[in-house]
Amino acid sequence: MAIRILIADDNANVRSELSHVIRSSGENWEVCYEAVDGQAAVEKAAELRPDLFILDLLMPCDGITAGRKIRELLPAAPMVLNTIWSSPAVEIEAKKAGFQVVAQKSSSAVLISAIHEALRASV
Repeated sequence: MAIRILIADDNANVRSELSHVIRSSGENWEVCYEAVDGQAAVEKAAELRPDLFILDLLMPCDGITAGRKIRELLPAAPMVLNTIWSSPAVEIEAKKAGFQVVAQKSSSAVLISAIHEALRASV
């Protein structure tokens, strides 16, 4: 059974690229939903119950806020915060919100590695 991943990013091109990377990774992963913001991710979390979340930091209903709400709904679900704005402060807030990994938006390899790390950390 494939690991179902929900992606949330307010940029359609980024969502498309993330979906492409996941689908072409060779892993047993599938994108179950592409949310346009954090609120949509939270709403679909309850409905779809994905196995993993990849949330953008800077979007309407930001990734950390959405992550906190998702953590309440699905306490064991692994989460990756995907951002170009990484800093020690962001890392601390992300960990407090329940994210296993903060990943730089830089390459396919970084995303794949972040997904593997989040899955390992949630076991």
